[in-house]
Parts: sequence; structure tokens; C-alpha cells
Amino acid sequence: MKHWLLVTLTLTLICPKESTAQLLKHYGLKVAVTSADQKYDVKYVSEVKTKRRTGFNVAAFLEWFDVPYFSFLTQVEYAQRGMGQDFVLTGPSGPEPIGVKTSYSRLDYLSIPIMGKIRLQTETITPFVSVGPRVDFFLGYHSDENLFNPVFEKFKTTVLGGSFGIGVQTETLLPVIILAELRYNIDLADSYSTDALQVRNNAFDVWLGIAF
Repeated sequence: MKHWLLVTLTLTLICPKESTAQLLKHYGLKVAVTSADQKYDVKYVSEVKTKRRTGFNVAAFLEWFDVPYFSFLTQVEYAQRGMGQDFVLTGPSGPEPIGVKTSYSRLDYLSIPIMGKIRLQTETITPFVSVGPRVDFFLGYHSDENLFNPVFEKFKTTVLGGSFGIGVQTETLLPVIILAELRYNIDLADSYSTDALQVRNNAFDVWLGIAF
């Protein structure tokens, strides 16, 4: 329940009001395919190999300040994170490997990036770059056969991160603005940290959206 209250409060705060309408440039919706992974730093182990997990994100955003070349984005996202890891299977008669099984995990976040957007306006296509900080609120998790749950149940509920994006948008194809964006997200702090193990998320997003 508290997560839905947080979503509702956040959307209320960023929704345009009459007093701020003159500052609002655009508003819109986005969807994304995301490729997520996690970095595991384990004491006395040189490397923990993981595999990227494909998921999806959805977002609502506001774009502020109708001035040349620069604007300001506030965005609320449902974001999926996680990873996969290979495990060697052995037979009942001995330790000889008989195959490899990949187990995946999924972590759910309410993510709020706040980014500056620099754009080069043209008559048909407008390229842009965006960069800024991000706050992620941990909503829940799932892992195949509960393999990673002992770690995930101790994850921090709030983590700071950063996001960096490049993209293009156009107003000539449809009555609305169409945009596409490639974005990289990193954590600036560990989601899990002990003397023996530290874990951080990272993800690549491919966003498609419309703006009004």
C-alpha cells in the first residue's frame, strides 16, 4: 500500500498546475525495453559472472522551460532491474557436469530521474542529450527458485543513481511529438553492502515515447 501512496504522491507533485503551466514545455508518456545487470563485488573472489536480463519500463514525464537549446525533465518510471547467472548441473551418479542452467532475478523500482536536456533544434529532427541524478525506490523482487532472495530481502529501500541519454524527436510525422532515446543508468551507491559483498544495479534502456 505504501508504494501506491508514493506513486500517487509523486504524480500529484509533478502534475502541471495553473500557476506553473507557463513553465511547462511538454508532457508525455514513454515505454522502454531495458537490459539490466548487477555488479557483484565478492571478497576473495576475482569475478562473479552474470548475464543481462531483458525487461521493460514505463514512464510519465514533464518537460520544463520553453527556451532555446535547453529544457528540464522530471520523470516517474516503473523500472525493472535484475540479472541472470549460470549454474552447472550435475547428474545423480557423480559430479560430472551434464548441462548449464541460467537462473534469473527481477527487481522492481519506482525511479525518479531529474535531468537537464540539451537539444539542437532543426526543422524536421531534433537530436538531444540528457543527463542528471536519479532516485530509485525499491518495490519488490523475484528470483527463480528463490536463489537470490536472501540478498534481495536486505536491499536498501532507496538508492541514488545517475542517468545519461541520447536521442532524437520529431514533430513532422504525427500531430504529437515522437521521440526515441537510448539511456544508460548506473547506481552511485551499493544496494547491498557487507564486509564480504557489495551489489549495484546498472541498465541500458531503449525508450519510445510521445509528447504533447
